[in-house]
Amino acid sequence: MNQFGVILALIFSLIIAIFAIANQHPIIINYLYGRTEVSAIVVILGAAILGALVIFMINLVKNIRTRLQLRSLRSEINQLKEKLHGIEKERDALLAQVGQLQEEALAVEGEKEAAGEAAAGESHPPPVETTTEQQQGTAESAVDESAEQEEIKEKIAGEEEHSAGEEEVLEAEAETEKREDRER
Repeated sequence: MNQFGVILALIFSLIIAIFAIANQHPIIINYLYGRTEVSAIVVILGAAILGALVIFMINLVKNIRTRLQLRSLRSEINQLKEKLHGIEKERDALLAQVGQLQEEALAVEGEKEAAGEAAAGESHPPPVETTTEQQQGTAESAVDESAEQEEIKEKIAGEEEHSAGEEEVLEAEAETEKREDRER
C-alpha cells in the first residue's frame, strides 16, 4: 500500500510539473499590503508544496494519535491479563477449599451414620475389620465423587458465564445423582 502511495504521488507531481511548464506567463498576486508579480510556475509549485505539507502534517497527527491509542490499549490488555491470572489463581484456591470441605462433610456424614447405627442397635456388634482393598475402594470412590463434584462446579461456573447452557447443568446433576444412587 505504501508503494502505491509513492507511485501515485510521483504521477501527481509529474502532472503538476507539466501544468506549471505550460503556464509560464507572469501573474500578479495581491496581498493585503501590496502586490507582487511572479511566474505562474512558482505559484503552482508553491501551492502544490504547501498542499503536500498540510497533508503530511494531518497524517502525522493521525499517526501519533493512533500510536498513543495503541499503546494505551496494549497496557489495558496487559492489566486485564494480570487480573485474569489473579482470578484464575483465586478460583483454583476456592476449588481446593471446596474439595476439602466436601471431604470433611463426607467424614461428618459417615460419623453421623455410624453413631445412628450404634444408637439404633441394642447390642453393639463387634467392630468390622476392613481390608486394605476395601479401604482403597472407599478412598477411590471418595476421590471420584470429589472429582465429579469439581467437574460439576466447573460446568456450573462456565454456565453462569454462558446462561444459554442451563440444560447441561441439569444433566450433569442428574448424572451425579444416578452415580451416587448406584454406589449406595
